[in-house]
Amino acid sequence: RDLRVAGRPIAAGYVESVATEPGLQRTGLGSAVMGEIGAIIGERYEAGFLGTGEHAFYERLGWLTWRGPLSVRTADGERRTPDEEGYIMVLRTESSRPLDLDAPLSCDWRPGDVW
Repeated sequence: RDLRVAGRPIAAGYVESVATEPGLQRTGLGSAVMGEIGAIIGERYEAGFLGTGEHAFYERLGWLTWRGPLSVRTADGERRTPDEEGYIMVLRTESSRPLDLDAPLSCDWRPGDVW
């Protein structure tokens, strides 16, 4: 995904569509999968991003809530996406430049859910 922090492009690994079957939840499987995903992000990207309402699960794996305003970049310019604010999380990596979690964060437009 083409994400930008305060207008600056960031090499972002964007995590989507990861779920654990309800009967297998709380067995460590989700944590193991997200640990592997975190390792891949750490090797290849400046930071990882995902959208969730399950903050406690990701926070214990090192993810932080993005606090700044969110927007989507469209052909007509940037458009705020306030309904998504508070749901985007970031995983810093060793190669992360200092990330201001209060800075504006924008994504490229795509059909469906932009975030």
